[in-house]
Amino acid sequence: MKNARIREKSRKKKKLEDGLNEPIPQINTDSSQTPFSQLMNLELLNDIMQDMMVKLMDFYMVWKRYKK
Repeated sequence: MKNARIREKSRKKKKLEDGLNEPIPQINTDSSQTPFSQLMNLELLNDIMQDMMVKLMDFYMVWKRYKK
């Protein structure tokens, strides 16, 4: 009976470990798409920062879901 409990715990542990091996979405931080000369434009820089913030919040929400 004791061995059956150990096997059951092992299955649960394996299931949890399998869940940890799922790929986590990556945030694209490649700024090479925008030429440096355009970064001097503060409005464009502000737009880029806002886009990055939205992506960061999306990533956080996904991470929060996986954390549970």
